[in-house]
Amino acid sequence: MSLAWLEELDLNQFFLFSLVLTRTSGLMLLAPIYGSVQVPVRIRAFLAVALALLITPIQINTPIEFPENVIDYAIYAGSELVVGLTLGVGLLILFGGIQLAGQLISMVSGISLANVFNPSFGGTMPVMSQFLYLVMLAVFTTIGGHRLVMEGLLDTFASVPPGGVTQLAGIPETINVLVAESYVLALRAAAPILTAVLMAILITGLISRTMPQLNILAVGFGLNSMISMSTIFASLGGISWLFQAKLEMYLEHLIEAIHNLGSIPGPI
Repeated sequence: MSLAWLEELDLNQFFLFSLVLTRTSGLMLLAPIYGSVQVPVRIRAFLAVALALLITPIQINTPIEFPENVIDYAIYAGSELVVGLTLGVGLLILFGGIQLAGQLISMVSGISLANVFNPSFGGTMPVMSQFLYLVMLAVFTTIGGHRLVMEGLLDTFASVPPGGVTQLAGIPETINVLVAESYVLALRAAAPILTAVLMAILITGLISRTMPQLNILAVGFGLNSMISMSTIFASLGGISWLFQAKLEMYLEHLIEAIHNLGSIPGPI
């Protein structure tokens, strides 16, 4: 087999393509839907390569210094991987807040014993967490969240071209802010159900004081489960609206943090 095509290969263009592919691969590793374990690895790899092939011609005139050794190339590739992973990790934190809300509801309502296996995270979680996760994943797709994520990825190439990452100092601070916001999301999403269940516990406790012969343990367990299920279905629309608002805020924080990666750090 002739290898003459290797002599015609432009190493600068191939280097640029590899950096773009590294950034798109970072998103495909963790982002919801794109990085789900239910999606075969070959499909995710094909999508990452296809995106890189589409983006590379747009960035072909980007001035970039060719690495002199493997260490320099590893620094370039690692910086590009951080850009893609930042988007994916930020969205995982958002869905983590929804799952935390489900865990809070399960513990208070007494249905935490019913766990299911979640292949996306490689472990078990309460049924309520899995239910909220799947519903919010459907909401994420319905409102075009997957397109917003892809739009955010393409926008990063305008502000931070391949090889243009100059500093990573703002990423930990951004992740810290997103984790705090995910706890706020969990508490706000679970608040109606927790309030209803706690009120039911208080009422059944008062009833048990007046009717000691009543088996309050058996009655309370079924009552808490019924109230929690009815309340969550009644408040599901509000949880979806809250999730959508947080999604927009998360993407703004992530894109802003990625834009700052290409800025020259000031003096300390």
